[in-house]
Amino acid sequence: MRYFKVQKGYDKDDYISIDETELRKAVIAQVKGQVAIFKDGTISGNSIMSITPDWNRTMGWLRDYKLSDEDYQHIGSKRVEESRLLIENTFNQIMGKLPVEKTIESSHAKELSDKFRLN
Repeated sequence: MRYFKVQKGYDKDDYISIDETELRKAVIAQVKGQVAIFKDGTISGNSIMSITPDWNRTMGWLRDYKLSDEDYQHIGSKRVEESRLLIENTFNQIMGKLPVEKTIESSHAKELSDKFRLN
């Protein structure tokens, strides 16, 4: 299960942690400025400053634990990218836009692009 922080203030602890099933509700509230009711509380959409992955809760770490570079390596760039795409695609779906697809550049794709490059 993935978790996300719905940031509502400038302090590092001014957020509500939601799971991925509530992500759509949070994005709608932020876009439309509506009040959203979550399992852990309510928030006015006008107060939502950002929606970001909650790595502490996802990984089972304490809420006030400060992540290090090693922790981000443990999380992995693939998981970071998947969470970013989930947020972005949820927003795009609400706005009626096409989803963003992950682009994977393989060595074969790079060879082809280099081969057909116009000079």
